[in-house]
Formats: sequence, structure tokens, C-alpha cells
Amino acid sequence: MEKEGKTGRTIKNLLKYLYILVWQDSLSSFLLLVIGTAGVGVSLSSVVLSKRVIDVATHAAEGKMEFLLVGLAILQVGSIGLSIAASRFAVRYQTTLYNRLSLHYFSGILHAEWKAQQTYHSGDIMSRVGTDIGDIVQLMVRTFPQFLVTLFKLTGAIIYLFILDRRLTLVLVVIIPIVLLVSKLYFKKMRKLSVLIKESQSAVRQYFQESVQNAGIAKALHIEDRMEKELTKKQKTLLVHVLSHNRFHIFSNSVLSFGFAAGYLVAFSWGVYQLYGNEITFGTMTAFLQLVAMMQGPALGLAASIPTFIVAYTALERLYELETLPKEQVDTSLVQPSFRIERITFSDIAFGYESGRQILIHADFVFEQGKMTAIAGETGCGKTTVMRLILGLISPQQGKVIVSDNKYSFQMSPAFRQRIAYVPQGNYLFSGSIRENLSLGNPNADDAAMKEALRQAAADFVFTMPAGLDSELKESGKGLSGGQIQRLAIARALLHGGEVLLLDEATASLDEKTEEEVIASLKKNVKDKIVIVVTHRQRVIDVCDVQYKLLNNN
Repeated sequence: MEKEGKTGRTIKNLLKYLYILVWQDSLSSFLLLVIGTAGVGVSLSSVVLSKRVIDVATHAAEGKMEFLLVGLAILQVGSIGLSIAASRFAVRYQTTLYNRLSLHYFSGILHAEWKAQQTYHSGDIMSRVGTDIGDIVQLMVRTFPQFLVTLFKLTGAIIYLFILDRRLTLVLVVIIPIVLLVSKLYFKKMRKLSVLIKESQSAVRQYFQESVQNAGIAKALHIEDRMEKELTKKQKTLLVHVLSHNRFHIFSNSVLSFGFAAGYLVAFSWGVYQLYGNEITFGTMTAFLQLVAMMQGPALGLAASIPTFIVAYTALERLYELETLPKEQVDTSLVQPSFRIERITFSDIAFGYESGRQILIHADFVFEQGKMTAIAGETGCGKTTVMRLILGLISPQQGKVIVSDNKYSFQMSPAFRQRIAYVPQGNYLFSGSIRENLSLGNPNADDAAMKEALRQAAADFVFTMPAGLDSELKESGKGLSGGQIQRLAIARALLHGGEVLLLDEATASLDEKTEEEVIASLKKNVKDKIVIVVTHRQRVIDVCDVQYKLLNNN
């Protein structure tokens, strides 16, 4: 029975998956293989010519020395040229393949179901998309072509040595099955160590990423030293696994190296003995040593490539886990041009997360066009969950969420998300200019539309900045106040358009005066929309046309 990995995929199926990933670049792999094979031909030709030169020099054969030396020089130049061509081509192929695979997984993660995304830490995803893709690229660009070229080189050397001396060839070839046996014995151990290293690398990256993102909190709690110690602990765990991997690898390679050293000694002794008995020429002796070296190098290379194959196999398993994330089913045919969302109805909704606690039980809401509706309640009562249900990020476990106008009604799905503008909790701005951030709401918005959205969101402070709309923002809007960030996020949502505007604690960082200004502006300028406001502030609730209060466990 074929062995299965963590993902439940057999080695055969994982290889099929790898082929699907890289088949578009199969021509590039083939060209690298052709260049490598040509290099093998040049190497063997050099051995043949070297033997001929020495035989002519020692008068063991006749020939034009000048022509032979020129031929050797041409082969050397050709070898250098092939190396340059292989290096240039490999760099281009490596970058192209890495970019394509990164885009593939980036797209897959973005289009996966929201709940499925949340099962992975962002640091773990970054480790997989960064390190694991790099391992696959290394396999396809370097290791695999070199592995095949090495096999060709080993085969060619064995054939030529067999022509020169059959007995010596048979003695040396006995070493190859030993190499294969040792490789098979340590494959399982190396794979286990590779998995531990990958997991430890992800743990270090996760902790590092979270710590940097929350550096302000670390300072406020005065836990910088404690966090450094925790990171050091995780790094030590990684070091232990890496050293175990290295120790086992060194031991295995040492055993093989001693075996090949013995093979070289046998060939040397054999050649000296036959040379002493005048059974071979100096040229043949030189060819023996060159060919044995050509066999040793490839054989050691084959053994050395095994850890790389194991690392790539582990990386492929981890990437396949991302590949199998369930994708959102978006039926765009539901979004008819004439259809407008005029009403959202929650009918007997029940929903709970993985913890098992039900967040919503028999929930009924109606959100209507032209009305601003407030959703209030204690922490954990399900306010943000209502937003996620409206956005189609999650699906109710009971009941239905219906969007409708005066003619049609549909069950809520991700397809309607393009009709919804959303301002989430937290600081969700991207690095780049204010213009670039606003254009995420509407890539076709001109300066006039952006300035109007900024005014409606009470974000006039942008007009006093030296570069205005072209002012550069740091990561997550660092350098701006929480209130300024929220107003920019509201302006971006207003540019988005659509029939629904969701504000999840979107004014929580605003002072009372600015908050009243923003809410009044929204009531005045978005009368044709369904506006839903999650808030805990009574003054905002009082301004809304409809109020819902959620209770925990109810």
C-alpha cells in the first residue's frame, strides 16, 4: 500500500499535484535539462580528449598535439559558456516560478471561505507562502534538473569506464545499491525532522509577527523582556530541530563519503597495478581517475539531494493544505443590474462559532432602505456576527438572511457583497497614499468625488496636509490618530457606493462633536441606503431610526 502523508495524499498524488503547479513552466525545466545534458557531454568529451593528449604525449598513440589541445580549450570555453547560460536562465525561471506560485496561493487564500481562513495564523500562512514556495522553486529550478543531469553524468561515466575496464566498473557499481539502501533507510527520519523544522519556523514567525504588530501593547504592559525570552525559547526549539537534522545528515553523508573514498582508492590501486604491469597507458590511468571522480561526484550529489527532496515534499504537503481551503461560491448571476437591495430580513437566525456557544438564537431583524438602524448590546452578544452574516462571510446554521426589493428576493450570498460598503472595527488602512486607499473603494473615483467623500466623513484634515490626497500613510495608518483613520475608512466606504452601508463601531475613536458631525452627515447624504450602525454609544443610538439591542445567549 502506498504511504500517505499528513494531508492524506499519497506520494503519487502529491507528485501529480506538483505537476499541476509547475506544468506551465515545463519548457523552462526542459531547457535547463538540455543545458545540463550538454554540459555532461562536454565533460565526457574532455575526458576522452585528455586521455588522447596524454597518450600522444607519452608516445602511446599518434596524433596532432596542437589540434587536441585546441579541442580541449574549446571544450573548456564551451563548459564556461554553458554554465553562464544555465545560471542566467535559472535565475529568470526561479523568479518567474516563485512569482507565479505566490500569486496562485495569494489568490487562493483571498478567495477562500472566511471561516476557513481563520483556522490559520497569518504568520503561519506567511511562512508557507514564503519559505515553502521557495523550497518548491528550489526543487524545480535547481535540485530536480541537477538530479537528472547527475544521473546522465553517472550513466555516461559508467559506460565509458566499462569500455575501458569491465572488471573495475563492476567493482565500483556495487557501491550504488548501497547508496540507494542507505537513502531509503533515512528518508523517514529526515522527513520527520523536516516537519519539525517547518513547524518551529512557523512558530517563530508567528510570535515575531504578532509581537511587532502589538509593540505598543508590549510597551504599555512593560513585557518587552518577557517577550524576548519567549522568542528566544522558540528559537532554541528551532535550533534543536535544525541541529538534529544536521547531525543525522552529516552522519549519513560521512558513511557514504567513506564508501566513495574507498572506491577511489580501489580505482587508483587498480590503475597503478595495471600501469606497473604495462597493461594500460598513462592516458588510460588518467581517464580511470577522471571517470571515478565523475562517478563519485554524481553519486554523492544524488545522496546530498535527498534532504532537498524531503524538504520539498514536506513543503508540498503544507502548501496542499492551503490549496484545499474551501472556496467561496459566488454566483454572480444573482446580481441583476436592475435589482437593488431595499430590505435585509433576518428570519429565525441561529449561529454559533466553533466553541459551541450559540451567539444568535431565533434572531429576527429587518433593515430597510432610507433608515439608519442601530445594533447595540454587550460585548460578545453577536453584533459583529450580524455584520458577517450580512456580508456573506458566514452562513446561518438555522434560518435565512434575505435581500429583497419590491419585486425580487434572494438568500444572502457573497455575490451581493459588491453592493455593500463596510467600515470594520480597527485600523484597516494600507501602506500607500491617501488617494490609493480611497481608490480601493472606487478605482474610478476622481479628485472631486474623493474630496466630497472626505467632507461627508468629516475628514477635512486631509486638505490641510502638505501633499493632500497624495500624502503617504505608514502601515495601518501609523502617524494618524484613531479618529482620523476611522474617518478615512468611512470616506472610502462612501466612495464604494452600493445600497448598504455597514459601520461596525466606526465612530468609536471620534470625539463627541466629530461623531455627531459624521452621523448627521451620513443621515443627510445616504438617505437612499440601508445604514446599519453597530455602536455602544447612546447618543448614536438615539439618532438612529430603528434600534435593536442584543442580549447574551438570547
